[in-house]
Amino acid sequence: MTHLSENFRLSQFWYDEKTGRALAQEAIDHSSSELKIAFVSTPSAYHAFLKIMSEMEDKTKRDAMGNNVYIFEYDRRFGEKYGDRFCFYDYNKPTDLPEKFHHFFDYILMEPPHLSSNCLEKFSNTMRWLARDVEITPGKKDRVINPSTFINSQLFRKEMKADLGFTPTGFLPVFQSKLSNNLFTYTNYESKRFGPCEVSDGEDNAYD
Repeated sequence: MTHLSENFRLSQFWYDEKTGRALAQEAIDHSSSELKIAFVSTPSAYHAFLKIMSEMEDKTKRDAMGNNVYIFEYDRRFGEKYGDRFCFYDYNKPTDLPEKFHHFFDYILMEPPHLSSNCLEKFSNTMRWLARDVEITPGKKDRVINPSTFINSQLFRKEMKADLGFTPTGFLPVFQSKLSNNLFTYTNYESKRFGPCEVSDGEDNAYD
């Protein structure tokens, strides 16, 4: 199962095998029995998901489990590779997506390609639109209730908490290209696989 090459002009950086597999398995473990998972701008995690599925001995069960799992990407090469499992996604139009996906997914994994408040806000809006369970509170931004994971910089730790209710875990993604940016794995639930975050709010990081 070959993977497409990175396009650095699109800020594409693939996870190493261990990271991709951990993220994919976490999605499988915390999704419902129907396995409705959205991989948003995380193609190497989706690739790892397909590899995990290919290792299942029961082909009928394996094929059925992938029916509600989709990859959302701006790069149309993935449409050529994955066919109807692919959905074109432009974060500048965060909810310009097929209506069938509105409040459809019970687990969402996403990683914005750019470290900016603007990009974070638009990806957050996409997550709220895709998520099956959303808590609506007057005067506040909607909160995603069903388990989901959002990979982002420590710089946005306060925004992640205030806007989505997500907090960092102890799992730090590793990239094949040895990307130097220190990214956190944020969740809205307690993850045994990812563990607790050991970096306090006030600690310096690579961006300071």
